[in-house]
Amino acid sequence: MRVVLVVVLLAMGVAVGLGPNAAGARTRLAKAPKTPFPATGYFSLGESKGRWWLVTPQGQPFYAAASDTVAPDGSGTDQVTGICPYCRTVANNYPSTSAWGTAAIGRLRSWGFNTLGAYSDTADLGSQMPYELQLTMASGNDWFSPSFVTGVDNVAATQVAPRANDPNLIGYFTDSELNWGVPVGSVDPLNEYLALPPGSPGLAIAQKYVGNPQGFIYALATRYFQVTSAALKQYDPHHLNLGIKAEGSEIPPALLEAAQPYVDVFSIEDYVLQPGLAQVVLHAWPQYLPLESNLAAFEQYVKRPLMIGEYAFITPSPTTPSTLPGVYLTSPTQQARAQDFESFISPLYLSSPWLVGDSWFQYVDEPQNGRPGDGENDNFGMVNVNDQPYPTMTAAMQSMHSLTAQNRLNPTGTSCDSWATGPGGVTCTATVPANPPSSSYPLTIVTRTLDQSTEGSPLITGQVVAAGGDVGTSFKHPSYRFSLSQGALPKGIHLKASGEFAGSPRSAGTFPITVTVTDAAGAHASQPYSLVVVAPGT
Repeated sequence: MRVVLVVVLLAMGVAVGLGPNAAGARTRLAKAPKTPFPATGYFSLGESKGRWWLVTPQGQPFYAAASDTVAPDGSGTDQVTGICPYCRTVANNYPSTSAWGTAAIGRLRSWGFNTLGAYSDTADLGSQMPYELQLTMASGNDWFSPSFVTGVDNVAATQVAPRANDPNLIGYFTDSELNWGVPVGSVDPLNEYLALPPGSPGLAIAQKYVGNPQGFIYALATRYFQVTSAALKQYDPHHLNLGIKAEGSEIPPALLEAAQPYVDVFSIEDYVLQPGLAQVVLHAWPQYLPLESNLAAFEQYVKRPLMIGEYAFITPSPTTPSTLPGVYLTSPTQQARAQDFESFISPLYLSSPWLVGDSWFQYVDEPQNGRPGDGENDNFGMVNVNDQPYPTMTAAMQSMHSLTAQNRLNPTGTSCDSWATGPGGVTCTATVPANPPSSSYPLTIVTRTLDQSTEGSPLITGQVVAAGGDVGTSFKHPSYRFSLSQGALPKGIHLKASGEFAGSPRSAGTFPITVTVTDAAGAHASQPYSLVVVAPGT
């Protein structure tokens, strides 16, 4: 389950197994046509023409569009009433949880999802759709001690080994939201280890890094990834190591550099925070990397493909106040929520060749009075606790996932979205039709407003993004081209063809402009804006 982002200044399912792993076992593949990548019988990674892919068991490129917590108990019980509202809805609306699962899988596929994310009911659903598994391998307060190795080995032996031969499993998140340098009070990881009892293995390591907290983060992360990676490989040599789901606003370069030799994919939780909060975090802890729209800074350090392990957008609703933890961007309406999602995901789909998947958190809203433990009460769901979809949100997801398929996969026919191993080898057990052509979704600019900027300072407005229409076939050179069709920008700034504003405005005022996008087929769409530039100190 999600752990609330700690900002000091502001305050499991068991998958369907196919038998225990036999070390070095090989899976025989059913005869299949020639594919772009090797068919290994398991999900793997492939790189072609400057971009990364997940690769299906039968050798086809795959992008993991996942939803977390797809389960009949949703987000669990309400901490005040003790009632599980979604459990009650499922019991009232479906003859069985199996019937609910069939309906949920059908919904997900109709909205463009092809993967079950962390915390989903993979015991019942893992044979119907590819899935990612969340582990908790970190334990204890001294990762340099032998007990840490023992704990990791126990997790791998009990939770990893039974899944070693499952072709539907994509891979494992070894942990989620570990502390890699956020000072809680006056304590950071180095000081925590310096406070260990005499004779502790971790104390001896920490004493070598007094005055060098980032050096210690590198040593600590290296130890963590060495131990967890070795355990995964020992008990399951087939599946991918998806990393730790690090909180996006709290990632130092040392963590990425330490992870690089050990993970197959580095996973990030990329929640958009309340306006200004990310800047507060960076000001307080400049060792963290800023989150940019395409995650390029992270890829430059880790040099591995990336996955967004969690993200979501919320708005207050009758059944979810969306007040805790109070750090996430809160959209005023469901329509605005859908637009915020589109603005967030479009640049990732269009200009992040290192991205191999994203996981929306989550399928169902949290309970009205908050979930147990931390009281989080957010409108994260695609459906509410009464099992009613949010139509503007799911329509936006369908549209964006179509953009993903068009720009990343360009499918021309049906594709496989579930596999099993039988006497004849690994075979496809569920197919889905080709995504609708991009022409099914009209070209539109999804960025609705521009952020306020300050005279003499670099623009923070960011990038105008579009969706739909004809995106062409070139990933490195997206076919959308933006231009200023009406109005004039303040001196000192210009609009790039990519849709990005650049420069520093030299005068304050309100500047009415219209931006037009042109797609690969020559279609146009326009959006008016008011670019507001205020004087310094305003």
